[in-house]
Amino acid sequence: MRRVLLSLALLFAWVPLLVQAVRILGDTNLVESWERLLEGGQIDEQLVTSTFSVVVIATTIWVAVQLARLITVHGLRGAIREVGSRTLAGLVLLAIASIMSLFRGVSLERGHSDVRTGSLDLEQVIAGMSSAGILSAIRTRRRQQMAISHPDRVPVKLSEESMETAMLLFATEGQHLQLSTELDMRVTRLCEEIETYEVLKSDKSLISDRQVVVRLFGFPLVESANGIPAQFRKARALELISWLVLNRDRMRRSAARTAMWEMNCTDATFSTVVSDLRRGLAELMASSGEELLPITFSDELPLADIVCSDFDLLLHHQRGLRDEPESHREDVVALLRGVRDLPFAGTSYLWPDLDGSTTRLVVTAVSTAQDLATWAIEVGDTEALMVSTTAGLRLLPGDEQLLKLQRAHLARR
Repeated sequence: MRRVLLSLALLFAWVPLLVQAVRILGDTNLVESWERLLEGGQIDEQLVTSTFSVVVIATTIWVAVQLARLITVHGLRGAIREVGSRTLAGLVLLAIASIMSLFRGVSLERGHSDVRTGSLDLEQVIAGMSSAGILSAIRTRRRQQMAISHPDRVPVKLSEESMETAMLLFATEGQHLQLSTELDMRVTRLCEEIETYEVLKSDKSLISDRQVVVRLFGFPLVESANGIPAQFRKARALELISWLVLNRDRMRRSAARTAMWEMNCTDATFSTVVSDLRRGLAELMASSGEELLPITFSDELPLADIVCSDFDLLLHHQRGLRDEPESHREDVVALLRGVRDLPFAGTSYLWPDLDGSTTRLVVTAVSTAQDLATWAIEVGDTEALMVSTTAGLRLLPGDEQLLKLQRAHLARR
């Protein structure tokens, strides 16, 4: 009886290792990975990870059962003589490590960090307190969010305080930050905001017939409703209007300066940028005489509602596409044709990647492309399918859902 109980206890010690392997296997899609391997000879990370997990599960079960059988038949001393004391000691250490891995997995699930979803490990990020290290972790997390986010759950915009902290990190990149309670709290809030999500809502007040559109997918471009581009002498003027259309809740000089400059800029420098932006918009709307950026003597920078971005239009028509696809089909196709490249491609803007703007734009465009492609397959609209998949894969190459829709269309044909 004692031998049986000892064998069961040893088997139980190996259970956590099996649990971890099963969790890893559950987080990967082995079937799709094998399909890609058989169809195109493509070996991806999921295939390697899941195959390794299967091998670990099979090997662990085999070793544990064999060891339990030896203990049951020969007793502990006899099992040691059979397999050798060193081998048994190594197996016991492996069992201890297995139990420790289970405890670590439980602590991760309680909120310290989640390796499976790639969330930021606050303790690890703050412990280094290197500006370059923290920024690298933030950028890596933003790229992960771009690939895994859902259109109804996208990262929130950073608050002005967190954006100021991010720009401070950039200004001191390459330096080891001086530890202080205040800085530690600021970096903690920054990392927590990066892991906060929201549901995007379209603003119908921005949708009109005589718009000035700021096109953000690709190198930023400002053009009138009839396609005439605006001309700016200052590169910062184009960056400023790109920031304004994405931050209508904080259209203030102080907020724009915090986001756009890693170092303090003078009042004269910023006023020159604002003046050039106002001049370029005035020339674009010379025929109507409408003022798109009125002069103020305060911190406010009120951009007219008829100036919107292609992101605003895409978000508006995405909602309509789900309810009335036929009536919004032409608008969505036109917007997806205008997806020239990744948002802000060819620029050196810092704030879009840090505050999550790039992530929100890519997630919205890719999800819209997926919705349109799904509907296009149902009704047999080849043009809409090609436009949507081309735009989506241009932003997120290798997107599994878009590739699956392409294969489904080819199979039907």
